[in-house]
Amino acid sequence: MLATAPAPTTPATGASVAALTPTVRHAPVPVPPRAGGTPSAHAIATRLAVALTDVLAARRSPHQLRSRLTPLTLGLLTRQLSATPLLARTFRVHSVHACPTTRRSIEASAVLTGVTRSRALALRIEHRDEQWICSALSLL
Repeated sequence: MLATAPAPTTPATGASVAALTPTVRHAPVPVPPRAGGTPSAHAIATRLAVALTDVLAARRSPHQLRSRLTPLTLGLLTRQLSATPLLARTFRVHSVHACPTTRRSIEASAVLTGVTRSRALALRIEHRDEQWICSALSLL
């Protein structure tokens, strides 16, 4: 038969530590509207991260994403890729983490894994003209 250990107590009062630990509650961040089958923040970020990984690994042209990137972001990406691909062709998206910061913006990060190395991709995605567009990205 297994015995359970008593809950830890504080020396001064003998009260349970769990009873003295305050519960921290944060106000929920509004999530983009989902009416009519609108995809979640995670789904939006995942689709964009996969497409950007294909561009960074030279499996896809950056101009295929021109409707999903701001002109400034597309220009920076195109200039960086003009010499060589930024990732080896073996890189794939391992995981994506997305956080809606407002109803019209999402900040996301993706972990990209290759054969011997991992990289991170940070994204800022904004809802403009009825479309989700990447306004900033950084490959770390």
